[in-house]
Amino acid sequence: AIWRETRLIGRASTVKSTTAILLSGESHETPSRGRGMVELPDDLREGDLLAIPCTGVVALRDVRARPQLEDDTVTPSELDAAELTWLAQLA
Repeated sequence: AIWRETRLIGRASTVKSTTAILLSGESHETPSRGRGMVELPDDLREGDLLAIPCTGVVALRDVRARPQLEDDTVTPSELDAAELTWLAQLA
């Protein structure tokens, strides 16, 4: 990843930036290998979309959706349908 080129997309921010450390993995507490320190707006909030340029090729099949569940009654087939819907929107 080219961490210094990380950008907030989808909305404008007019506040000053601050240094942040990007984490990834199954848990937000698990740092990624080669984690990056980047400048991001102070008003960054959950749900904001970040674009992080990467070298190499990422296949669509390598992108995994993580649908948010409102309750525990969702069946595995509904999860699969949600993932396919999300992936189809990328194509």
